[in-house]
Amino acid sequence: ISFQDIVKSARNLERKYLQHINLFDIYQGEKLPQGKKSYAVSFNLLDEEKTMTDNQIEIIMDKLIKGLNKELNAELRS
Repeated sequence: ISFQDIVKSARNLERKYLQHINLFDIYQGEKLPQGKKSYAVSFNLLDEEKTMTDNQIEIIMDKLIKGLNKELNAELRS
């Protein structure tokens, strides 16, 4: 999976509030299975009409996490 795949899928999943997707780290190493990468990304969300609530943000992030998992088999690293 490339970072561009993540960007494309995320933008398709959330068109209204997703403003920017930032890649701030890529990890490949002994703590991951061979051939796997760990991307550290942040998502900037913006509602231009009002302040977003925590609940609204949680719903959008849940949609992004589940959608990226379904579309790209991406996993949230703990």
